[in-house]
Amino acid sequence: MSNYYGRTLHVEPALKLKNRTIIEAMNREKPIYYKVENRKNFVECLEELFKKLSESNLNNVVFVMDNATFHHCHEIKTLIAIL
Repeated sequence: MSNYYGRTLHVEPALKLKNRTIIEAMNREKPIYYKVENRKNFVECLEELFKKLSESNLNNVVFVMDNATFHHCHEIKTLIAIL
């Protein structure tokens, strides 16, 4: 009996998947906004999120983003600075 120590004998080629961005806004009780998008639609999603936050009359809002390169683009920085 051979011992493979968790290694696979045959590896299938991985599928190349497109990158997706998950946007979620939540309060202490539940999610209030959720969307999965690509980079092209990220600005539109943020605008939609800001509208939802405004309609919900939420004031003390914290944004947490990872260090994706497109989070540093001029459009995103400008949009967030308007808040």
